Amino acid sequence: MQPHVKPCWNQSLMITSKPAEPPPEPDKLEPSLFNLFREWFRIGATSFGGGISVLHMIDMTFVQRHAWITATQNSRLFAMCQLAPGINLLAMCLLIGWHLRGARGALVSILGFVLPSAAITMLVSLAYSRIRDLPAARHALRGVFAAIFGLGLVADWRFTQPLVMQARHDPRRVALLLLILLGSAVCYWLLHPSVLILYAFGASTGAFGAWYCARVPFKRSTPEA
Repeated sequence: MQPHVKPCWNQSLMITSKPAEPPPEPDKLEPSLFNLFREWFRIGATSFGGGISVLHMIDMTFVQRHAWITATQNSRLFAMCQLAPGINLLAMCLLIGWHLRGARGALVSILGFVLPSAAITMLVSLAYSRIRDLPAARHALRGVFAAIFGLGLVADWRFTQPLVMQARHDPRRVALLLLILLGSAVCYWLLHPSVLILYAFGASTGAFGAWYCARVPFKRSTPEA
């Protein structure tokens, strides 16, 4: 008969620890001031086509590529910029920089965005003054306008998509967005009111609709068996 031998366990092997959580992706960390300045400098130097092009590049850089802000945050910041007078793109730049890195982030963002775009605008203006009377230049500008319009459709959908996705579970919210969209367009087409009136219409209608939808829950009808 074999003698009973107690197994000798290494106590260190019996100690279990929770698996380490994977580190967050670098792009989703808070950007450094240098990276913030670099991205805005790149946008200011390459966003040819005006505001529509800038909005598209902001979405591609801060939302799609680096994920520093979400699509919903981007839409809300853009909506806030519409309420302020002046150049909305500068306000957008300041708000994103402030949101990510506070006052210093706002400062480096505005510097990175304005410096290259101002310099390039001066050079382009000087060049255009020499060729503006050429027929080829006028036809080229028409093609540029068409391309910018197509880019604007994409940018508008990027801003609208988060709102539609949030409202997809309640058809009343989708109908409310369409009502504000069509109502504002028809009102502006026929009456040409102040932009502030349209903003007030959209804000009041949206607030009342959200209050009503929260007060009266939506019930989906189920087909009878």
